[in-house]
Amino acid sequence: MITLAGQTDANDYGTSITIPYVSTSGNTLVLYCQSLGELDVSDTANNTWQFVSDTAAIGAASQREGQLFYCVDAASVSSVTLSRTENTNYNVKLTEWTGIEQFVASGTGNTNTQAAVMADENDLVISAAFAYSSSSTPKATPASYTGLDPAIRSAFVVSSAYKTVATTGSTEPVWSGTFSSINAVFRGAVQLNINAGADQTVTSYDTVALQATTSGSSSLISWQQTAGSPMVSLSGSGSTSSFVAPAIRAGTSLTFAASISENAQSAADSTVITIAPHNEWAVIGGSQVAINTNGFV
Repeated sequence: MITLAGQTDANDYGTSITIPYVSTSGNTLVLYCQSLGELDVSDTANNTWQFVSDTAAIGAASQREGQLFYCVDAASVSSVTLSRTENTNYNVKLTEWTGIEQFVASGTGNTNTQAAVMADENDLVISAAFAYSSSSTPKATPASYTGLDPAIRSAFVVSSAYKTVATTGSTEPVWSGTFSSINAVFRGAVQLNINAGADQTVTSYDTVALQATTSGSSSLISWQQTAGSPMVSLSGSGSTSSFVAPAIRAGTSLTFAASISENAQSAADSTVITIAPHNEWAVIGGSQVAINTNGFV
């Protein structure tokens, strides 16, 4: 699950700006900046920042030029620095997120044009609107989005918001007024899960098939008997295993667990196999021996 871990904003004028911010190692940093010209991003941990988009590419007016950078799985920083060769205004919004595994897509929109992006269920969409407001007023947060603190430098305003996508498809945050915008989609790690299959009731000598499903790699699934007597011999590998049901006069229940470990995650699930009482027996040499359905001992 992706969650907001922290946020800050800063503004200045010059050839560079340093934003004090202490992050947690392994989290993702996302940076929007309203500024003229191409910027360089660096930090105290020497992380590699990825440039996503620049609204100047779609002809945004100078007051609405914005850029987006991100760093997934970033080492812990104590500050982030933006710079360029010439003096410029910097109006910066920096956010930190837990649970992000990868950047997926972005969309850039110019004046009064929204930028739709495709996202899967549970993806995170972050949107920023870059505007010029003589009253320094932030944009209203788009419907269904959660607003972040605005970044304001005089009449330069960066309004930003985010949401977790409920249904796979196109999503389009609707900002009002005059602005340019950059929307970005981030995806979290797939939660590892496993299902050992439905419980079954079988009879003696049946070949019992165990079939598990998982969000991970099925070849990494392992099976073991965790309860019940007698212990049986399992055959097969990966998601599929099987055994021959033993003959038990009173019947019995055996529990089998399917488990998987992958990418620092683990999951397990169990299924119960109930074996019906076996009623066909013969006495051989003074001992009772079960007879199978074909009449053979």
